[in-house]
Amino acid sequence: MTTRLNVTGAENGEFEFEFEHELLIGRDPASCRLVLTGDTQVSRVHARIFRENDLVMVEDRGSRNGTYLNGQKLEGPKETGPDDLVMVGQTQICRIIAADVFDPGSTQLGPRAAPKVAHDGDMTILASRDALFDPMTVETQSNDASELQKVNARLRILHTITLDFSTIRPIVSLLSDTLERIFEIMPVEQGIILLKTNDGTFKLAARKSRDPNDTGEIKVSRTILRHVLEKRQEILTPDASKETNFNAGQSVMLHQIRAVACVPMVIRKKAVQQEVSEIVGILQVYSTDASSIMTQADLDLLLAIGSITAMAIENARLVDQLLVEREKRTNLGRYLDKRVVEQILNNKVEIKLGGETKRITVLFSDIRGFTGMTSRLGAQEIVNTLNAYFSRMVSIIFSQNGTLDKFVGDAIMAIWGAPVLERNCDLQAVTAAVLMQRELNLINILRRSKRQSPLYMGIGLNTGEAVVGNMGSMQAMQYTAMGNTVNLAARIEGKTDKHMVLISKDTLEGVKEHIVVTEIPPVELKGIEGRVPVFAVTGLRSDPFDGLVSDRTYAGGVDLLLLMYHKKSKREIWVKTVDVEDGKLAFAMRPEDIEGISFGDSICVEVPVLDGSENHSKLKLQVGKIEAGDGFASFQVRFQRTTESTTPIPRELLEEALWQDPESD
Repeated sequence: MTTRLNVTGAENGEFEFEFEHELLIGRDPASCRLVLTGDTQVSRVHARIFRENDLVMVEDRGSRNGTYLNGQKLEGPKETGPDDLVMVGQTQICRIIAADVFDPGSTQLGPRAAPKVAHDGDMTILASRDALFDPMTVETQSNDASELQKVNARLRILHTITLDFSTIRPIVSLLSDTLERIFEIMPVEQGIILLKTNDGTFKLAARKSRDPNDTGEIKVSRTILRHVLEKRQEILTPDASKETNFNAGQSVMLHQIRAVACVPMVIRKKAVQQEVSEIVGILQVYSTDASSIMTQADLDLLLAIGSITAMAIENARLVDQLLVEREKRTNLGRYLDKRVVEQILNNKVEIKLGGETKRITVLFSDIRGFTGMTSRLGAQEIVNTLNAYFSRMVSIIFSQNGTLDKFVGDAIMAIWGAPVLERNCDLQAVTAAVLMQRELNLINILRRSKRQSPLYMGIGLNTGEAVVGNMGSMQAMQYTAMGNTVNLAARIEGKTDKHMVLISKDTLEGVKEHIVVTEIPPVELKGIEGRVPVFAVTGLRSDPFDGLVSDRTYAGGVDLLLLMYHKKSKREIWVKTVDVEDGKLAFAMRPEDIEGISFGDSICVEVPVLDGSENHSKLKLQVGKIEAGDGFASFQVRFQRTTESTTPIPRELLEEALWQDPESD
């Protein structure tokens, strides 16, 4: 069975072409039977038209500019009919005419059936297509060059609009270009586009007048617009003033509106087990000149343009939504762990405006003696030091599902239990405090290796009810917590010394089975009568080992555990960091672990890279003076050099990692 094509192009002229089974179209004569060398928009092998059973199919072959069927870009093989139009490149039009339906004696190129017409009084209304894109009408005489030029112009406009809208642009720009294209091809004086707003009303979004000086009142027939919305029908009338359903409209009479075409702009959305359509806008053009005539082809062109524009508007809105969501994610990510952020954005967790009472655990931390240190450091070094410190501390807070409340100078405030209530949030808060002290110890080992002063921190925690929520003004709002619970946590932190984590009795009640504490005398707190019991956390019951005795461990301080690697014995050994009286660093360990370690041996520990990343580096140290006592052993540390790792080592894997030989790096 033979299929005949009528091909028309600006560069290749008009001709007919026949094939039986398959036809490749492109610019490569070696591969394609239908060669379009005159069209620079055509790819080497651009498209394929083929027969499949009794159907004539068309598909794009991965071309640069795409193949279009009735103005819509092909995403896969599509069936064609005797009145369908295929565009390859910018100007080439392929008219599909199957041999079994082609009449050689016909003077028309495969005319389609005339559209159904319903008569409502004296008004002409095209039968509703539920505002779907319908292939453009082509009812032209094959020997009428002027009509073919009009068809080519319409298709060129559609193709240009499709290409223009293939990139995401602001909606205002999209609508302005839409009206510009319409005025290029249609004999109209005025054009407007109305868009649906969030409250369901339609408001003017774009307008254009052929008279550049016309900035006066917008001429809109509400009667016509209402009809299009209510009946979801496109309208074409040669003279609205003579239509019985329109001539009563004040705008029609007042503005002497004659030729009018009005179409709904529709998008289709997937709903549960069905596809639904939604009118997102209305496109209307009109003229007051009785001699201006708009045809069925003009209305079909408006339908196609309206459909393409509606899809472009929807894409632009989706991009806007993504940008808003990205901004929300960025803002929330400043004080929440990314997992909590996703729950909030997916509406699994709600953050209410204003405050609500919740039971939370509050953590305050503060660098001891930092004010005095700032007087000795330059401004840039202060900023760099704080940024590196905050980066590591916040990372730990997030790893334990905490919410960063704020930075106050060198202090940190964080909360657990809001906005997301986690299981064991009290334990997560205390665990974070212990890990923060141990992380600061690693930072200090690195700082000492660079001959920088170490940083010391105290942390206080309290548990109880507080008011949490978005607080502030309309211009500046912050998610925070307020109340006595917060104030007590801040005052407990003020009683801490270096390396210490102090918790209240209320916090202890929820975590006492999971932590190791040391009793210290009750403390006096400002604004509170009597002495308040507090407890010093020294470690977690899940620690690799506890009970290590050393007369140099910090009184009431957290056991500063770390994992070191002894090169000579190829062992990983858990040690505690202690200070020697002369300010030197030492590691304490079990007596049995000191066996095989000698003066001058090389050891290696993981320390953070203070660049704001999650990277770590291997810091090489040397064993100094070795001491042994009752129940403990220790050696002083001498610093060598730092080798940064190019691969980030996740924090959760640090204590499980098997060390490589440092000398092999």
